[in-house]
Amino acid sequence: MPRGMIVVMKPVNWEVDGLVSEGGGAHLLSSFLQATLLRETFPVAYAVELDFGFVHRLDVPSSGLVLAGTTHEGLFALKWQIAVYAMERHYITTNH
Repeated sequence: MPRGMIVVMKPVNWEVDGLVSEGGGAHLLSSFLQATLLRETFPVAYAVELDFGFVHRLDVPSSGLVLAGTTHEGLFALKWQIAVYAMERHYITTNH
């Protein structure tokens, strides 16, 4: 199993940013990763051309888990799993 994959809990009003950004003044999830991960060890977290390693997005007003690759091997392993439908998503909502 490749290394270099993480799951990040995205809080409400944070943006999963990358090459495309909403630019609405929300906190950027990439800045959290970069404050936590060293560039020398986790280069993908600093690469805007690779969307900072994020493999999917969540809307700014929502919270949830976000998959990311922290190395090239991990990022492309995640992208491959998505491309061949080896990964499933299940959504759970609560209403009040």
